[in-house]
Amino acid sequence: MTTEHVEELAQRLQSQAEIARGMIARGTKSGYGKAGVSLTPGDEQLLDRWINATFCIIRDNLGQNEAQRFSEAVAEYGRFRKGRLCSSNRCLVGAEFIESLVRICREFPSQLTYTEPALSRLTAPKGGSDAKRDAAAQPTQVFLIHGHDELNALKLEKHLRDNHGLTATILSDVAGKGRTLIEKFEEEALKAAYAFALLTPDDEVQTAGGQYAQARPNVAFELGWFYGRLGRSRVCVLLKKGTRLHSDLDGINRIEFEGSVDEVATEIERELRASALIK
Repeated sequence: MTTEHVEELAQRLQSQAEIARGMIARGTKSGYGKAGVSLTPGDEQLLDRWINATFCIIRDNLGQNEAQRFSEAVAEYGRFRKGRLCSSNRCLVGAEFIESLVRICREFPSQLTYTEPALSRLTAPKGGSDAKRDAAAQPTQVFLIHGHDELNALKLEKHLRDNHGLTATILSDVAGKGRTLIEKFEEEALKAAYAFALLTPDDEVQTAGGQYAQARPNVAFELGWFYGRLGRSRVCVLLKKGTRLHSDLDGINRIEFEGSVDEVATEIERELRASALIK
């Protein structure tokens, strides 16, 4: 594995760790994390998906054995009193495990045994029983992550198709084919070479300090999944004004718009050119 691939993997893992730390911070701030209680209800629902996404990243790059170690650590050391699993403990152990891998990647890369980098599958499809899961991403396929603002999602899909010849996937428009929601998401998302995350003020959150609006939890999860899968350079965040970013996303570069994604067409084109999706 080249130095570039090692650093790309380290960045993916670091993104996953930051998502976990963000979940823990939100639980503690809202009081759920006191006395080892739990994460917030919304993050409780995302935890297993986060674990599965992280497992896949580790497995795809470092092999099944390392991924299994992660899974066992989260289950065993995430236990709380009387043998039950505590979500905040599982999240903390998962974050610490990932951060240790990041340190090894950057300081002692020779101690890890690498499999074929996941990024290489964007241009090199594999055969065998895993062919469906590891199928090469289509160079003109993008994925649109969105919440309740379906109008802007459709506007973005039309803009990408009509102006740049890109095929955009909106998950709700794809046939289920008997799959669970997470199976449907993963199988369709694996086809994408790029992703847009449309963050809009869908959920009203009430705190002791006041009220604010943020994007849906599924948007945060899918955004983190694509950060892990493709890297931050191949994910574009579109933020509608009035939407508060989740704390673990604060500082991430984004494109802000007032009411319609059409307002930022030039910025969108610049990002696509930088990622070589268009010329």
